Amino acid sequence: MSEIKYKKLTTKLDKGLNLCLFETIFNWRQVNGLKHDDYTRYRRFCSRRIKRIRQKVQLINKWEKKQFKQLKLVAEHMKTSECLMIPLLKVERCWAYANELQPVDETEARKGHHQKRRLHKMKQYCEEFIGLMKGCNKRTQREITAYNLYMKGMVAFEDHQYEDALKYYFKSITIIGYIDAEMSEESKIIFRDIVDDANAKIRVCKK
Repeated sequence: MSEIKYKKLTTKLDKGLNLCLFETIFNWRQVNGLKHDDYTRYRRFCSRRIKRIRQKVQLINKWEKKQFKQLKLVAEHMKTSECLMIPLLKVERCWAYANELQPVDETEARKGHHQKRRLHKMKQYCEEFIGLMKGCNKRTQREITAYNLYMKGMVAFEDHQYEDALKYYFKSITIIGYIDAEMSEESKIIFRDIVDDANAKIRVCKK
């Protein structure tokens, strides 16, 4: 398989919840530390933002009879685009934490194990996110799908499951090709970063 470059194709969008996912991520990352690779700051931002949005849209976890009861998000909870930011922020928080835990050398094996746990938690959140996009318009669904496939590819790559990583990366880049023409310049910056990173990892997988 050869490297894929995204192509442009315009499509007519249907009605539904709209979230400019890649543009939103770009803005979050630029303003909250990732200009300087400060993953700790970005992770903390994600945690604070999740809490604020949950309170605003009344999707909060509660204590009942001295027991913590976590509210499991379902598609019916996704009534506004702001609600969609909750599962997105959960994935981003795990991604930031995994990068924060990147081992410097082989002496930090424990740190590496912790990083892998966060990556697998991120994959779990990706699956949950996919299950919450039923009420979104087609462009938003494509963005969510492309984003989640890319994140799953990252997990597979770190686990040295190169065949799965290739599959996820190729699918993600293909979907990005369909939505690239409709995106803002900010979104396209994220797209280019994803495509460049995916192509670099594809070369490693094929060795």
